[in-house]
Amino acid sequence: MNNLKIDGIVEVSGGTFDEVDMDGKPSIDGDLECNSMDLDGIIMFNGNVRVNGKADIDGVCKISDNFDTEELDFEGILTISKNMTVKNARIEGNFIVYGILNVGTLNLKFQNYSFVKECIGGKIKITRRMGITTYIWAGGKGFHSDLVEGHDIDLEWSDVKVVRGDFVKIGTECNVDRVEYRKELTVHPKAKVKETVKLT
Repeated sequence: MNNLKIDGIVEVSGGTFDEVDMDGKPSIDGDLECNSMDLDGIIMFNGNVRVNGKADIDGVCKISDNFDTEELDFEGILTISKNMTVKNARIEGNFIVYGILNVGTLNLKFQNYSFVKECIGGKIKITRRMGITTYIWAGGKGFHSDLVEGHDIDLEWSDVKVVRGDFVKIGTECNVDRVEYRKELTVHPKAKVKETVKLT
């Protein structure tokens, strides 16, 4: 299986590779699958992306379709136009998923504004990146989602319609319409929760 290495401003076709290493401002046209990925720069994927191992990404990355990876280490701005599936993810920066995020473990430290339509996983921790202003426009504070569902959920600076989990911690500066929990719920004094329901 061949490797794909890109350095500079270039447009290439997708395909199946062992290792993918990109620097600069590449654009990938078509679906791409690989065993490992290391990206640094401004990368545009016009198609689906699947990484069977670890994806290590720094910079700006936009994927026009779905993104699947075993492990993700990301810092920068990541935008997924459809759905994302990942077992373990550490993300720092602006993170946007317009579809469903299926995740085993998520550690998100957002910068300014982040959005996930629905976040479903196991252990989910979302907070702001320290030292970064979390207001970029009126009503655009922090992390936004229609649904955050998981086993162990810990949120800060988040606006969520529904939070559902076994162990739920609603931290400072959160606004939540409805919390559904099975075992334990903690709400910070500076958080706002409209409705809480204990599931049986």
